[in-house]
Amino acid sequence: MLKRRSSALAALTIGAALLVTLISPTVASAGGFELPGEGGARGLGRGGAFYARADDPMALTMNPANLADLSGFQIYLTGGINAFNGCFQRTSSPTNTYADTDNPLGFSPSIFDSDPSTPPFAQGFIGEGYPAACNESPVGPALGLVASYRIMPELGIGFGIVAPNGVGSSSWVPDSERYTTPGGSEGILPPPSRYTLLDQDQLFLLPSVGVAYRPTPWFRFGATFQWGIGVFDFTSMTVANPSQDPATDILTKLNATDAFIPALIVSAHFVPMDNLDVMAGFRWSDNVNASGTTDLTTGWYGVGDADAGIAGTTPFVNPTIDDVQVTAGQPWEVRLGLRYAQRITPRPQDPEAIERLSGRTEDAMANEWFDIEFDAIYLINKEVTDLSIRLPAGSTTEFHEVGVGGTMPPPSTLPIPENIDLPHQWNDQWLLRLGGDFNAIPGLATLRLGFSFETSAYESGGVFSNRDPRQYTGLDFLPGARFGVHGGLTVRMGKFDISLAYAHIFQSTITVSNEEAALRQVSAVTPDMAEITNAGSYSADYNLFHAGVNLRL
Repeated sequence: MLKRRSSALAALTIGAALLVTLISPTVASAGGFELPGEGGARGLGRGGAFYARADDPMALTMNPANLADLSGFQIYLTGGINAFNGCFQRTSSPTNTYADTDNPLGFSPSIFDSDPSTPPFAQGFIGEGYPAACNESPVGPALGLVASYRIMPELGIGFGIVAPNGVGSSSWVPDSERYTTPGGSEGILPPPSRYTLLDQDQLFLLPSVGVAYRPTPWFRFGATFQWGIGVFDFTSMTVANPSQDPATDILTKLNATDAFIPALIVSAHFVPMDNLDVMAGFRWSDNVNASGTTDLTTGWYGVGDADAGIAGTTPFVNPTIDDVQVTAGQPWEVRLGLRYAQRITPRPQDPEAIERLSGRTEDAMANEWFDIEFDAIYLINKEVTDLSIRLPAGSTTEFHEVGVGGTMPPPSTLPIPENIDLPHQWNDQWLLRLGGDFNAIPGLATLRLGFSFETSAYESGGVFSNRDPRQYTGLDFLPGARFGVHGGLTVRMGKFDISLAYAHIFQSTITVSNEEAALRQVSAVTPDMAEITNAGSYSADYNLFHAGVNLRL
């Protein structure tokens, strides 16, 4: 281990520049960050095709113009779980080993190699190929509580708190890969995903308030303001040596918060004929500008032990680095929706007046046989370019090592660059939604079905961008091509509408070649010190279960 000390320390300066390469606290909007199924349980059951329909308080985020049509005072509670099944199979190749520093752009073939510096506890894993690293985090919740109130026949308002329909956490450290050090302590073998992501936890809430006005029976318009609040925790390893020696890995944890991420949704809704709805909308979001702390532990996998006389690196917890600034771009959306309904009775202009006479809820569930809707959302990812991290001037990290015979040489203090820009470079995406309701018992029971499709943010093309982002693929977010099958139902019980929905989202496998991964690393650091860490295949699919209750008062 000592013979590699000088090269390891020289490389740590470059490694420090990459200490947050895979930490990307971007938040959820639609498409790459968010799963299909916007609009709560009812929207999920329709494949997300709920923009033109939007006839419950979730109109607040889907189509605020429709707040002008919602009768009385309504409260909608939606919740669910999103189960994320994902795996990363890192590329193995016999062209390079950890000991080969002459070809730093080569590909490490296994967890450990036969270099004499391989720690004793790892001897049984020499030559073993990379295992698949799969997400082992629990399912993530999706929650929302919103309300609407019709102030007058032409004016409606809405307010509440929603969370993006995404996956808030993931963990890529398999419990099966455990080892015991010579000193008897337990640890986890260096997983192949460690330079991409180990753990992430996100909490993101969107307090929202909206208003809508209907100047004529065939036109209404509205707007919603959202105050985003995000808390982000990310953990990864830094490649601190061109040969990816686990003993010199740096465990990196980033905790950041942004208490104000403003967003604005505007929409216009047209009714050219009684059975046709047309909507157009736009959502703008400010970038994430978070502040927080970074914690570094150098020599995380080191086995140096002064008391036992074992030479090698030894873990050292560095002081917390405060006042870390993180900036991440957010996508914008253009929304278009077209809905056709086979009506039972004409569309009521003042449903509340009719409800007072009929004694029942006068809405699409009672007055239509069925409807079908097609939505197209164009996701503008031109802001999703680089994750920028700014550290205080003069930040440093220490590296400790045990010498031969248990001696303790002075630690090396290394500078950390102040400015780190980590690319994503996503291309624009098309999100397509098709779905509808069939009122099996009008006014009492509804069945729904839907389909969703999204193009990949890794494919070239788009009106606003034509980039090649595949080389920057990581485990933080995987905006690949997706196809979803959705279904659900609603049962009306007096003033309560109870909805259930399920969806399975298939995602195409994303493959990053060795050549593409090499391009990413060369663009990030000096070519002669670059190292491939993200080559391989990324697979994912999702199971979504949602429920919702709408109360009319």
